[in-house]
Amino acid sequence: MASFRELIELAKKSMTIEAQQQLVELQEAHLATREENVRLREEIAALRVFLADKGKIDWEPPFYFKRDGDTKQGPYCQKCYDADGKLVRLQTGYAYSGYCLVCKLGYD
Repeated sequence: MASFRELIELAKKSMTIEAQQQLVELQEAHLATREENVRLREEIAALRVFLADKGKIDWEPPFYFKRDGDTKQGPYCQKCYDADGKLVRLQTGYAYSGYCLVCKLGYD
């Protein structure tokens, strides 16, 4: 079976300029669709991870924690998780009991 590129080269030999332009447009549309497909697959994979983790997230005001068996990980930033669904571990050793390096929010 001939590849897409081989078919284009064969078609170019006997096509008019207008037909060649339409073939190029078709090829560009095909590439754009492939790129979108890759982007959507990556988005679906990220959403699957998010949904798998969602059942393991506990809210203990003002922090989120992640359960992993008997282990509790965290604390994580409330703002980052609520707004973007991202688990951002809070840093300690600042003037706050927890500080987010992403959104710059401090927790007492």
